[in-house]
Amino acid sequence: METLADGKVWPIKPGDIYILDKHDDHLLRASKTMHLACVFTPPITGTEVHREDGSYAPAED
Repeated sequence: METLADGKVWPIKPGDIYILDKHDDHLLRASKTMHLACVFTPPITGTEVHREDGSYAPAED
């Protein structure tokens, strides 16, 4: 995983977890098949639409 703001690369291996708490722009690259679980807080509903900057509007918008 690479954080774009500073170019740091963080290796991800089986059993690891990574958390983005500041809407960090990042890239996740894989050299082989990965199985991932993604968690959103608050949970998504399936009706969300990305805004122009790639983020989601809060549910009340």
